[in-house]
Amino acid sequence: MMAVKRVSKSGTDADGQVPAGEAVPVEQEGHCSNPLAPSLELYWLNFVRQLTACQENASVELVHDLRVATRRLLTLLELLLVQNKLKPVERIHEELKKLRTDFDKLRDTQVMIAELSNMTTQMQGSAEFLAYLHKRELSQKSAVGLDIAKYKVQRNAARVTSAQKVLCDGCADPADCERKVLRAMDRSFGTVQRLWRKLDSSKPATFHALRIACRRFRYQLEVVNSIFIQYPSANMIAIKALQDKLGDIQNHEVMLGILERYTRKHGDCNLTGLRESLAQKTADAMTAILMMDAKPETLWRASKREVFPWAGGSAQEAADGETKRSRKKPAAVEE
Repeated sequence: MMAVKRVSKSGTDADGQVPAGEAVPVEQEGHCSNPLAPSLELYWLNFVRQLTACQENASVELVHDLRVATRRLLTLLELLLVQNKLKPVERIHEELKKLRTDFDKLRDTQVMIAELSNMTTQMQGSAEFLAYLHKRELSQKSAVGLDIAKYKVQRNAARVTSAQKVLCDGCADPADCERKVLRAMDRSFGTVQRLWRKLDSSKPATFHALRIACRRFRYQLEVVNSIFIQYPSANMIAIKALQDKLGDIQNHEVMLGILERYTRKHGDCNLTGLRESLAQKTADAMTAILMMDAKPETLWRASKREVFPWAGGSAQEAADGETKRSRKKPAAVEE
């Protein structure tokens, strides 16, 4: 278990910082005209809870939950930045991206340990490689613990409060805020479609690029769902299934990379069987995705002038709606 700093009666530790365990509330006053801004407090507090849990025990499940909470908060911040380029939001976003790096490395190692542990037959050299991965996991848990201890929760909570107030006050036209966010999502989905068409089983990197684009779009959907749109649950399930399959490919590619570095350092080991097994799983997963009966056009609208495929109405009605939303511009926001 990682050490958690003790907190004094004043609520700060010996370094004057509020540790991740402290729930730092975000003040809200009056009515907020920005539809997304109220979500900032919820996403922030969930992130802090997961940060605390992971500091106390960086298990596979808790690391996964923290990465999800971090990505959701990052996605919300990115959509808020589409509306207004606020310094507090940009700074929270920058620090979160730095914090995420070690989480991702630890998660990769934990996934590979689970993969090897679940193999029905032990391959030559796999026991030694598994021991190496466990040592790697311990080292990465320590790095994650240090990153969490250094993360300044109180300072970023103050930034959340500041950003939320400015976002609420600065959104003169909620419909215009919605328009900007949905157009950003149009661009994200356009990237998904473009990369989908470029999939090539001889190039695993094309699947990795699509995975990143799908993940970004899915998290955006989660943020705006029930606020700006009512997204069909069947579509969300389809996107999640695709992302999971793409994630399997990436996991195996990462495993192969770790395996290659290990074999270069330990030339006397023979892990050919494991390498071949991972390569075959990667090939099978890529084939499965290419054979999927997927219809990207059902997941989102083709352009800002089109209606959503699950909604009624005509293209003209969608265009009229865009025109109405564009008439009134939000007031300039000063930091």
